[in-house]
Amino acid sequence: MARAGGGGGHRQAAGFTTGMTGDELVAFLREALAEQLAAPR
Repeated sequence: MARAGGGGGHRQAAGFTTGMTGDELVAFLREALAEQLAAPR
């Protein structure tokens, strides 16, 4: 999710900075999480 938001890091410490509004950020995180949960493992 951090890479999708323009950031990076690793599994235990990843992040990004955003100019999104709170509502935009929540929508982005929901979509990114849904993609991660749907991805084959």
